[in-house]
Amino acid sequence: MEFTGDPNELDRTDNIFDMEKLHFINKMGKNWIGADCNKSQFPRKCEELKALSIKYGSDYIFLRRKVEKCEEMFVDGDGVLTNEVAYEKCMESTIKSFGDMIDDYHEKFMARQ
Repeated sequence: MEFTGDPNELDRTDNIFDMEKLHFINKMGKNWIGADCNKSQFPRKCEELKALSIKYGSDYIFLRRKVEKCEEMFVDGDGVLTNEVAYEKCMESTIKSFGDMIDDYHEKFMARQ
């Protein structure tokens, strides 16, 4: 799984997050992750934004994997929940982590604009 910056990957959680922030962060991440900072007018700022984008991409993937892990642990092969309470707790903590991450990265990207 790679970071594509596509907020639709979060289809299960669409209206839980501030989607405007998420779109902004994903756009920033996609723009800077492959930047050639040697050609930049502001190489230091470029390197900071690129490093931030790479870190965001890996954190994003980590949390996406946590969502999948919740499903692997508590949903059987037929798509039936085996333990609804445990699944909800697992998803709740992952979703909270996603929300916190979005706020944190939004703040960091805004500070470097």
